[in-house]
Amino acid sequence: MFNVGSILKESEILVFPNPSNGVFTVEFKNPKKEKFDVLFYASNGSLLFHEKNLIGNSYSPYLSNIESGIYTIKIQFENSNSESIKVLIR
Repeated sequence: MFNVGSILKESEILVFPNPSNGVFTVEFKNPKKEKFDVLFYASNGSLLFHEKNLIGNSYSPYLSNIESGIYTIKIQFENSNSESIKVLIR
């Protein structure tokens, strides 16, 4: 059985599946259950969308209409800490 918790001890943020068809899950550490924002950037640095005031330790967008490419997902926490990871959309 796949244990995401053990992987997250080594890495602060995880995206799976990666590469993706536009449907994926982002998991990250959030032990204080802080609100967070998700910022989704194209490879040229342009901000494609920004979702605010989310709660939990995961995020699962549905981006089936997005073009193939490499994108950056940034998780920005209330305390101004942030983590970023790249995802490949096919």
